[in-house]
Amino acid sequence: MATKAKKKVEKKATTAKVEAPKAPKAPKVDVAAKALKTANEAAAEVRRLRTQMEDEGVITNPHAMKTGGDLFREKKAALQGGSVRIAWLVILALLTVGVFAANELVWDIVPGVVQVDAEGDMKVNDLAVAGDATVTGALTVTGEISDAGSGTDGTATALSTVSTVEYVYGNLHTVTLTCTALELLMTDEAGVTIHGGTNVYTYPEGLICSLGAVIDGSITNVAGADYQVATWDGDVALGTTLVDNTATPMVTTQQDILQNTAVSQAVGQIANCDAQSVATILTESGARWLDGTATAKVVFFNTLVDENATHNEDGGTNTFTGTIEFSYLLVGDN
Repeated sequence: MATKAKKKVEKKATTAKVEAPKAPKAPKVDVAAKALKTANEAAAEVRRLRTQMEDEGVITNPHAMKTGGDLFREKKAALQGGSVRIAWLVILALLTVGVFAANELVWDIVPGVVQVDAEGDMKVNDLAVAGDATVTGALTVTGEISDAGSGTDGTATALSTVSTVEYVYGNLHTVTLTCTALELLMTDEAGVTIHGGTNVYTYPEGLICSLGAVIDGSITNVAGADYQVATWDGDVALGTTLVDNTATPMVTTQQDILQNTAVSQAVGQIANCDAQSVATILTESGARWLDGTATAKVVFFNTLVDENATHNEDGGTNTFTGTIEFSYLLVGDN
């Protein structure tokens, strides 16, 4: 009996099911949080490296970084891989929103010329395009866009008291003359008026279509009360001939770019001078045609001072400080 029982026990033991212990479950990983943490660390490392390079004189502009090749050569030991490491850190940071401050420069692809900020926007300085250029999306331009093949620009006066900015878009020209104490030599026509003016710009030769002009500034009698009363009245205009009046107001070509316009009465010898081109409604075109096909037309800044019995008949000097702005089309030449 004992032998039989032993056999049953052995049989049972050999057929019993043995279960292996279960492996513990892997913890869940927040991929987004991990990526953000890594990107923040990368951004911090880029800032640290940039600060280090500024402190050690590798770069001198705090808003620009050298190319990876330059970094590799100049900081090989400190950067542990130079350009490759920097490029990886910057690319990772660019792909993560909110790591860098908005518009913070993180990569200078071509030093001082082609740059990328933290939003992935590319900035190009002083871009010259030979041929056609196609832009898909928004284009923001700070500064001048000029067409080098548009023709001849006008010529500003050589006076040191006038600075000129001229933009050319095809045959459209826009001009801003900034005047600082521009001298106006005045002549007294006894019993009539005091007048004076000066050449401020010469159009390119050809048929000119003047689109309008604006004067914004002030005129000062620098000769003082010995020449004009402190509360003098007068007028301004832009024309293609110099004012030489024996009458007032200015007429014909003395005011064919911007018509005769009264200034505010002077206070302490200074008169406010604001004027803009005006066309008579329904009877005049806002444009003016100036035929400079034989001889280039000149722009004169013309002024008048109204007659006053206390004015001195000797010549004097007034000055204009402010801006003269105008636009025109260069239609063609023959």
